[in-house]
Amino acid sequence: MALINGSLYVFVEKEDVKRGIEAVTHPVEKGIDITDHVRRNPVTIAISGEIVGENAADILSQITKAHQTGALVSYVGRNTIKNAQIVVFDTGHPNTIWGGCSFTMEIKEVRIAKSAYTEQNVTTTTKATTSAGTQQKQDNSDTGKKVYHTVKSGETAYYLGEKAYKSQGSSMSFIMENNPDAPKVKGDWTTLQAGTKLHVYNKK
Repeated sequence: MALINGSLYVFVEKEDVKRGIEAVTHPVEKGIDITDHVRRNPVTIAISGEIVGENAADILSQITKAHQTGALVSYVGRNTIKNAQIVVFDTGHPNTIWGGCSFTMEIKEVRIAKSAYTEQNVTTTTKATTSAGTQQKQDNSDTGKKVYHTVKSGETAYYLGEKAYKSQGSSMSFIMENNPDAPKVKGDWTTLQAGTKLHVYNKK
């Protein structure tokens, strides 16, 4: 058995852990290249097993939601990983598993940066009043401010809308509607690129 987010029990048959590094090298005139920088890649755990039991439907629903929204999860089995996202979640539904399913899942470690945003003022102008007669007053109702956020590595639309800026009136659906071209992979809101500027909410 294994545990996802401290409360979701799944039966795991196999765990495969992938660890890697990236080494920056430079050529020299003689001998092998010189390596002057090594960076650890995110740890990835690939698991397979079954979701069974009287709560199988609820567990499947919660895992599916975490996968589709890019929510942070923890996993405790023979191996442990925290601050991760479910990047792959596939299920099978054979007639040999009643009320549940088989599954394969890939959980990838992520690093969430601190929230940072910039404000862009939306201003209106009015024409000066002259002695050339009575002029119509211009409507200045659009005095709100759009608030923007510069994406940091590992951030998702779910994290920004439902956690970082939820109290300011943001939501995942607001971010998706107002930044349709933001994901690197169209429609996959876990593929936001660091440095992308997002409209996250309207300041009142």
